[in-house]
Amino acid sequence: MVFHWHMRLAFILLFSWHGCKAFNTVSTWVSSLSHPTVERRLLHRRRSLGLWRGSNPTRISENDVNNTVKDDESYEIKPPIPSCSIVIREAIEGDLPIVSRILTDGFFRETTNFFTYPIERLNTFLNLNSRFQTFRFADRTGARYGIFVACQATADGKVVGCCEVDDALPKGEINPAPRPYMCNLAVDEEFRRMGVAGSLVLKCEGIVRDDWEKSLLHLRMTEGNQAAFDLYVGLGYRVQSKYVNAKDETVLLMAKTLDPVE
Repeated sequence: MVFHWHMRLAFILLFSWHGCKAFNTVSTWVSSLSHPTVERRLLHRRRSLGLWRGSNPTRISENDVNNTVKDDESYEIKPPIPSCSIVIREAIEGDLPIVSRILTDGFFRETTNFFTYPIERLNTFLNLNSRFQTFRFADRTGARYGIFVACQATADGKVVGCCEVDDALPKGEINPAPRPYMCNLAVDEEFRRMGVAGSLVLKCEGIVRDDWEKSLLHLRMTEGNQAAFDLYVGLGYRVQSKYVNAKDETVLLMAKTLDPVE
């Protein structure tokens, strides 16, 4: 039953492609479901965006890290200065369809095709919506989680980037990342290399340091993504360790000590 439900939605998206109104209609309908219903339908999903998974990951020694990761001590820490007018705010439910599109384009565009892209985008939206519904009343429960979006400072406030940060106790993750943890940083292709990603990172750092009163922020990235590596190192992040995941990708764990604002 669940499989057929997913397939019907996937075919709707497949033949109306990712930019049509059908996706927004499906997204709105799914958002209206109660959270327990969404969670039950997602229990069979083993992969969740932003949560690195793999069975018995291969550990690499500290010497391997020092030998294979380029010397980041030579990098100068430079706070990002966006080249366009950007406003960073907490995401609302209406942002989720466009955020899911940005995430799918950022993480799955090169590994999907005409047939699989809509399915991956739907899966991304369902996972994102599940997390949003879980933590939408985080301020009442004391949970620490946030989805933040970068918007153009224009009348329509177009969403052009997103990021997530949490200090929640990992549940069901294999090889969970240390907390606080930042993940799912992605920017619309049209607005990349304009300082948007750096502004989102600084927003997450401010939340962790000022609101959660923590002094260390972690993130993970795939080795070989030089643009992301340069961004993080330029912001003061340093490689702590690395491992090989189930996809045979080398994943770097990076962290930054957040100094108090003077």
